[in-house]
Amino acid sequence: MTPFPRDSGVQITAASTTLLRAVVVFVCLLGLPTDAVSQDLDTSLIQAAARGDLAAVQMMLAEGADAAATDSSGASAFMWGAYAGSVPVARALMDAGADPFRKGVIWLDESRRSYYGSPLAAAAGEGWLPSVRFLIEEIGLSVNDREWSPTDGEATGWTALQWAVSSDQIDIVRYLAARGADLEVRNRNGEPLLVAYADPGRLPVLKVLLEAGADVNATDPAGNSVLLYAMIADATEFVELLLSYGADPNRVRSDGATPLLFGIVNYATASVLQMLDRDIDLHRAGEYGTTPLHWAAMAGVPEVIDKMIVRGADLNVRDSTGATPLGHAAQASRYRAAETLLSRGADPSARESNGWAPLHYAAQNGHSRLIRALIDAGAEIDARSNNGLRPLDIAIDSLVIPPVEVLVCAGASLDMPDAQGRTPVERARHREREDLARDARLGGWTEQERQEAEEYYVSMSTMLADPYCGVRLRTGMVANNDRFMSVGGVIVARQVMETILSQERLRLGEVQEGYAYLLAHFLWVHVEGGDRNEGLRLGERALELHRQLYQPDAPEMARVFAPLAALHLRDDQEVSQHYVQQGLRLTETSAEEWLPPRLLRTSARLLLD
Repeated sequence: MTPFPRDSGVQITAASTTLLRAVVVFVCLLGLPTDAVSQDLDTSLIQAAARGDLAAVQMMLAEGADAAATDSSGASAFMWGAYAGSVPVARALMDAGADPFRKGVIWLDESRRSYYGSPLAAAAGEGWLPSVRFLIEEIGLSVNDREWSPTDGEATGWTALQWAVSSDQIDIVRYLAARGADLEVRNRNGEPLLVAYADPGRLPVLKVLLEAGADVNATDPAGNSVLLYAMIADATEFVELLLSYGADPNRVRSDGATPLLFGIVNYATASVLQMLDRDIDLHRAGEYGTTPLHWAAMAGVPEVIDKMIVRGADLNVRDSTGATPLGHAAQASRYRAAETLLSRGADPSARESNGWAPLHYAAQNGHSRLIRALIDAGAEIDARSNNGLRPLDIAIDSLVIPPVEVLVCAGASLDMPDAQGRTPVERARHREREDLARDARLGGWTEQERQEAEEYYVSMSTMLADPYCGVRLRTGMVANNDRFMSVGGVIVARQVMETILSQERLRLGEVQEGYAYLLAHFLWVHVEGGDRNEGLRLGERALELHRQLYQPDAPEMARVFAPLAALHLRDDQEVSQHYVQQGLRLTETSAEEWLPPRLLRTSARLLLD
C-alpha cells in the first residue's frame, strides 16, 4: 500500500456514518456475517488515520472499528497516524487499545524500494517533531529504535536519526541527538551518517551532527572519511568546517590514500591549496611509494606543485619504481608541471629502476616542447635504459618526425648503436621495413600500395607531430586491417574537439597547438573521403578553436594550418578558397619551414600572402 494522500478528498461524514450504522443493523437483522462490514470500517479507520482526521477516527472507533487494525503490509492505523503527524489521532487510537510498539511497512514508492518500518521512523522521516516527541517521551519508544525490515523479516532497518538526516529534518536531528541517539549508526554499507551524507548541500544538518559530537574521523569499511568526500567535491567551506571540528587531514586508507591525494587527482585545486595550509605530511608514501608530490606532478597542477615544494616536499623523492615527480610529469605529458619542477631544481636525468629517465618518456610521447625543456635543463641526451634504448631510439620507433629532429639537433649521437648494433638511421630503416612488411603480409598490398604507404607514413608523421603536447601516431589514427583508413574519423574528430574544449585543460594551460594537427588529420580524411560538408564544418570549428585559444597573429598559426591547407585538403582549391574567405592566411616562409617543399600544393598557395 502506498501512502494515502492527505488531500484525497475521502471524508467520513455524519451521513456516511449513519449509512454504515444502517448497513450493520440491516445485516444483523438478516442474520448475515458482519466480517465484510468490519473490514470496511477498519479500512476507513486506517484511511482516516493516514489523513490525520481525528473526527473520522473517533467516529470509526465508535462504530466498532478495530483500533489495532492493520493494512496488507502490516502498517497499523496508529502507524499511519504517526505518518500523518497527528498526535491527537495517535492518542485516540492508543486509548482505544492500539499497540504503539507494533511495526509494519508503509511503502513510499510503487516499486516498493523505499519504506517506513515503524511509527517513529515515519514521524521522523516526514518531519513531525511533535509526533517524534510524543512517541519517545510519552509512549516510551527508544530513541535508537530500529524499524522493521521486510527484507530481513526483523527490526534491522533505519533509526529515526537516519531518517531525519536523510530528509534534512534539522530540528528533529537536534532533538534526537539531545535525547541520546546513536550518532555513529551505520547503514547496510557500513557507512556512518557523516560519510553516508557527505554532501556540500547538506552542510546545515551535518553541522548539527558535528555539534552533537559525531566522530568527524569515522570512516566506511573502505577507509573513506567525510573529509575525503569533501575534498573530492572541492567544497572549501565544507572542508574548513570539518577541519575546524578536528578532521585529520593525514588519515590514511588501507591503500595509503589520503584526503589530500583524492583532492589532487580530482583537480580540487582550491581545497588542496587550502589543505596545504594545514599540518600535512607531504613525505608520507602511499601505495607503490607515491607521495603527494608524485600525484600532483601526474595531475599537472603547477600551483599545487609549487606550494608543496615551498612546504618542504622532496623534489627528487622516488616511488617504488624509482620514478621521481618529474618522471611522472613526463609520463603524463604534463609540460607545465615539468617546467615548474625543473625551475625548482628537479633532476632532469633521474633514472628509474628500468633505466628510463624523463627524457625517454617525453620522446615516447612525442612531446617536443618537453624534450627541449629537459635538454635545456641538462638532461643526458644519450642516456640508455636497461635494455639499451636511448630517447632517440624511442622517438624513431614512435614514427613521429619532430621529436627525432629535436634530439638530433640537440646533439643526440647518430653513430651510437642500439642494443642490436644498429645506428639511428639503420634503426629507422629497419622499423620502416618492419611496418611495411607487416602491412603487406596482413593486407596483401601491391608494390604500388607499399610505396604509397611509405609516403603516407612520412606525411602523417610530419602532420601529426606535436611540438607542444604529445600525440602518438598509432593512437591518433584509425586502422582497418592494419591499413590506416578513414573509418570513424568524424567520431574521433568530435572527441578531439571535446578534449580541446575541456575546461580543466584550458585552465591548466595544457591545451596546445598540437591538438589542431590531430583535428586537421581527420578533417582531411573526410574531405578526401568525399564528406565535404562534414569536413568543412570540422575545419571551421578548428579555426574557431584556434582563435579562441591563441592570439590571431601568433606565429604558430601558420604551423597549425599549413598542414590543413597543404596536406589535408589534397590540392582541393575549392575548399582552400573557402578558408581564404574565412580569413585564414599563411606566410610562404612559415609554411615552407614546416612542410617539405614538395608537399606544398596549389591549394596551399591560395592561402599564402
